[in-house]
Amino acid sequence: MGTDNRPIGILDSGFGGLSIFLAVRSQMPTEPILYFGDSKFAPYGKKDPSFIKERVEKIINFLIGQEAKLIVVACNTATVTGIDYYRQNFPSVPIVGVVPVLKTAGKMTKSNKIAILETTTTARSSYQTNLINKFAANCKVVSVACDDLVVKLENGDLEVAGKALENHLQKGNLKDVDVLVLGCTHFVFLRKFTQNSSWRVLDSGEAVARQVKRIIENNKIAGFGRESIFFTSGDEKAFAKIAGFLIKSEIKNCQRVGITNDSDKIHLS
Repeated sequence: MGTDNRPIGILDSGFGGLSIFLAVRSQMPTEPILYFGDSKFAPYGKKDPSFIKERVEKIINFLIGQEAKLIVVACNTATVTGIDYYRQNFPSVPIVGVVPVLKTAGKMTKSNKIAILETTTTARSSYQTNLINKFAANCKVVSVACDDLVVKLENGDLEVAGKALENHLQKGNLKDVDVLVLGCTHFVFLRKFTQNSSWRVLDSGEAVARQVKRIIENNKIAGFGRESIFFTSGDEKAFAKIAGFLIKSEIKNCQRVGITNDSDKIHLS
């Protein structure tokens, strides 16, 4: 069997998808990866769905232009906003989304009360409503909108974001909750601020990485890679610094990419 050394493409509004990057890297350490953080327009949490879909569509187009063999939309908000739209518009490449792990949470809860930390757009989406009806219909599901945490994380303020998370947890209607779902990939980096709690904390990272691995193995497109490359629509030096801090590894190859919404123009800046 030959190898397919084309990269996996992972995209997010900013840094949150790096939690998915780490999960994929852990399960498939030899695969080349391209990561795109749309930091100029982060966070996506309260933006109009049409804007989010247009941004993601252009970023997918860019990653395919960089020969990505598979795309991971590593953002819950972007996934629930338009995963079917992306797959319809890019049928030639497998596209994996990220959604709150309500199926696992529904099976795990003993109290039948689940809490989801998420963005406003994810909480209001019909996609998530359908997930709840399918996998947690017998549960009380409490949504805790934490858009402010994303902003703080995008600024690299991990400790500040952690304190804000603790405040959200204290103010939320979380009595009898025994499963806490991290419904935004950014929040995985704040897991330590939930460790002294009485609930199980779940995120999507391992499940997404397993799905990526299944697709690669089933399609026989496993590869052996080069150094990961990072792209951002924001300041590349600032991005590399914060991203390196979050993944605990120096980022040596980070490039700024200009992707505009008023035309189809995409260029390396």
